Amino acid sequence: MGIQDRDMKNKIELSGILMAYNIKKDDKAKRMFAREGHFEVGDTYTRYNGFVDVLTDLETGNYVRVNVDTEYKTYQSGASKGQPTAMTDLMEDLSAKKVDSYNKTKDVSATPTISVWGREPYHFQFSDNFYFKDGNLVESIQTNLGFANLTIGDPVKEPQFKNIFAVHGVVSDIRDEVDKNEDPTGRTIVDAYIPYAYGRDENKKVLAFKMPLVATTCVDEEGEYDMGEILQEEEQDAGVIGYSVLLVGSIRWWQEGASQQAPKREGGRRGRGKSFVETTQTRHFSELVLEGYDFLGEDGDLFDEEDIADAIKARQIQVETKRKKAEEKANESSIEKPRMGRGGASTGGSTGGRASGRKRSW
Repeated sequence: MGIQDRDMKNKIELSGILMAYNIKKDDKAKRMFAREGHFEVGDTYTRYNGFVDVLTDLETGNYVRVNVDTEYKTYQSGASKGQPTAMTDLMEDLSAKKVDSYNKTKDVSATPTISVWGREPYHFQFSDNFYFKDGNLVESIQTNLGFANLTIGDPVKEPQFKNIFAVHGVVSDIRDEVDKNEDPTGRTIVDAYIPYAYGRDENKKVLAFKMPLVATTCVDEEGEYDMGEILQEEEQDAGVIGYSVLLVGSIRWWQEGASQQAPKREGGRRGRGKSFVETTQTRHFSELVLEGYDFLGEDGDLFDEEDIADAIKARQIQVETKRKKAEEKANESSIEKPRMGRGGASTGGSTGGRASGRKRSW
């Protein structure tokens, strides 16, 4: 029977205030693929690409980065037919830097609210990302807007903050987290395989990517609890690894660096003109915090073991396909192209003399 679309839950809900953004507009973007009856490869279109950071917790400063890659769209029916959609209008304003952000205002009551949402089947969700760079496989889990929606609202004194995700998967491992020195951190790492649809129509396949989650101390209406400890005990008692589960949690983002320091001037003679400003590069980090789980199906058997194994294998095949393409591209670029003299290409055989055009030495 295989894995059904309705069982591949993958949903994120965010709301808060607009912390930061960087959206670029490209009026001359080229289509990379064709869509029958709509456009062809190489057609020009207007593309919006970048990110929006949603501040989801004032006290901790937690935010979530939403990757945006969309295009200029118009309404296809109704009284507004032919007019830019609300999303397009928003992208225009963001790309023109017309919208205030918390990093600029430093005032909650002066910062626009923001929510990220979607309707079935176009939820805001986790995306599997993998590619090759310098021959090495690079893998990440991204929070891409996709076909979901962004809504910007007027500033309010008390914004509604929300940061929650829910995914269906199969637990593959539960282990103690260790730091770079191999010392225990006191937290637990839970690995789960998350199935998802890849491709369209007759090319559609089900793949599965590995999602690591952090299980640690959490708080709910009943008080404080250690999710890692609960899962470890559950595994020893009745088992969790290999079972289908609903995983519920929140996304944690933070950054390090971002400092900019002007050189100190202490007494003595001083020069004039420009000063050198030292900039520290900002690095962004994220993790998925597991706050709850529940078994799916009769007893955690929603996903068949063979179906999940096939989905994992299907992803490995896609990885190998990308590896081969990356190697072919690298080989093509490494082939040295014939050099031509400055006087142009020769139209006849070699005369044994010098090529026209003067050589220049440095």
